[in-house]
Amino acid sequence: TITPTGYLKDSGKKIADRLNGYTYGWVGSDNGSSRDRGTDILEEVKKYTFNHMQNSFSNKSWEIELPNGEYNVTISAGDPSYKDSYYKIAAENTLVVDFNAEAPGNTQYWAVNTKTVSVTDGKLTISNAEGSDNNKINYIEITPASGESLCSRANLNDDTVVNDLDKNILLQNIFSTTPNPSRADINGDGIVNILDYSFLMTHLGDTCSP
Repeated sequence: TITPTGYLKDSGKKIADRLNGYTYGWVGSDNGSSRDRGTDILEEVKKYTFNHMQNSFSNKSWEIELPNGEYNVTISAGDPSYKDSYYKIAAENTLVVDFNAEAPGNTQYWAVNTKTVSVTDGKLTISNAEGSDNNKINYIEITPASGESLCSRANLNDDTVVNDLDKNILLQNIFSTTPNPSRADINGDGIVNILDYSFLMTHLGDTCSP
């Protein structure tokens, strides 16, 4: 399946560095429950593919490492072939999707919703909310809520371009810790380390919007 432009592929693997600048995946073990219902329309791929979160008596959650802060999180849940679920999916324990596909008279297969959540531990967690049944997640969209782009977080000297000058600033502060870890602590976990370096290198060469 071709991954749509602007999205990262998740095929149900355990959380790890995906070598694309991000660390994300399923908590504890591989999910092993990815599905592709098949479509020739590229724009529809993200709705026709999904990961089970609750099959075989399991209760799976998903995480991605992010700098601490406020994020707008959009979640799509659904299955084009079945309406056999009560979708209740949370981000950082905030209910994002609440949709009963089994409700009498329902004609919809998908639900999409956005909520603003706070990341305080360096990772965004997506989980099954209480009362959910047979959750299936299609895709997630994550954007900073503050208006500060991810690029600007890596632009440590505020010259609009992420380059070797920013990398040098980070390396000069490597392993510095709280109470003053400096702006080079991009993910806000209290220490400047390889996680911050990896984040910066992902955006090396990017030009940040004003």
